[in-house]
Formats: sequence, C-alpha cells, structure tokens
Amino acid sequence: MKRLAMALAISLVPGLSQTPPSLEAKAGKPKFLKLQPLEEKQIDAVKAQAAEPRAEGIHRPIEVRSLDKGEWKKLSGGVNIWRLGIDSPGAAGLRVHFSGFDAGAGKLWLHAQAGQGKPEVAGPYSGKGPYKDGDFWSDVVFSSSIIIEYQPAGSARKVPFRIPEISHLIRR
Repeated sequence: MKRLAMALAISLVPGLSQTPPSLEAKAGKPKFLKLQPLEEKQIDAVKAQAAEPRAEGIHRPIEVRSLDKGEWKKLSGGVNIWRLGIDSPGAAGLRVHFSGFDAGAGKLWLHAQAGQGKPEVAGPYSGKGPYKDGDFWSDVVFSSSIIIEYQPAGSARKVPFRIPEISHLIRR
C-alpha cells in the first residue's frame, strides 16, 4: 500500500512528467509484441472474484526474449531511443512490472500510441525506479496498447531492465 501511495504521489507532482522524445519527434509506430486475447472464462473468473465494482487485473507473463523485439532509433538532434509496443486486446488499461531496473540518468516512459489529442503518459522513470530497488509496477496507462520508450543518458545500446509481466486491467 505504501508503494502504491508513493507511486501515485510521484505521478501527480506537477513538473515530473515530460513528453517522451518519440512523441515530440512524431517518430511513428515501433514494433509491437501482440499478446493473444484473453478467453472469456479468464475474464469471468476475475470478475467473479472481485469484491468491488472497479477495474481488476490479470497478470500476463512476458517472455524474457520479448525485449529483443524492441528497436533502437536515432531521432533528429542525435537522441537515441529504444521502443517496444505491447498490445493486450480488450484491456481497459495496462501496467508493466519492471525488475532489474537500473536506468541511471536515462529515462523511461510508457504511453499510448499518439493519435487524436495528447496521449496519456506514465513516467519518466529513472535511476533504480521509484523505490530505488529496481523492482516496481508502472502507473496505469488506460489503453489496450502501450509503448515503452527508453532514452539512455549516453550511448548505451542495451535496455537496463526486464519485464517479467504486465497487468491487463478489466473493467467490471
């Protein structure tokens, strides 16, 4: 509970949110990891267990090698970014579990694909994450498809984190 309160407080502090470089540069879509849709029985089981009428989630494992699908891109001005999209059909929102997170002065964002209006953005996350231990869940991005965007502080070409799972939120 303490971690959730801290994450919410960090995400609500004005000035901490920044626009990810790919949105400013209108960089287009990255490669996407497309998960299979959930089966109705999985969704019904979550809804049946829910104690309150709110969004509930199903944790969906992400294969270790899935990060290999992400791609590096050099934007105008020489800014290097790594991006990977994740699509979980039917989700009301997505959260990402990061482990081994050690971005140093680099920054990581999650956002919905740019379209009409300003997309919802979570982050930036840096250092060892909000709890300074390298393990955390991102804020929710209310979309069934998200983009994970990492901008290293220097010329690094390796992502400094793992994604063991995501949370696929289901509206009741």
